[in-house]
Amino acid sequence: MEGMSLMVLWHRLLGAALLPPVLNLLPIVAGAMLVRRWQHAGRLLLALAWR
Repeated sequence: MEGMSLMVLWHRLLGAALLPPVLNLLPIVAGAMLVRRWQHAGRLLLALAWR
């Protein structure tokens, strides 16, 4: 049983260490994806406008 609690503790420590950077990166990743989509949409609009 001691091994199990140690694993749980290790996972909690690992989660606590990894969670803040992941949460900090999520908005950046989401923003980059949105920018790419908007760029793609902008190119389509420009292509349609130039025709």
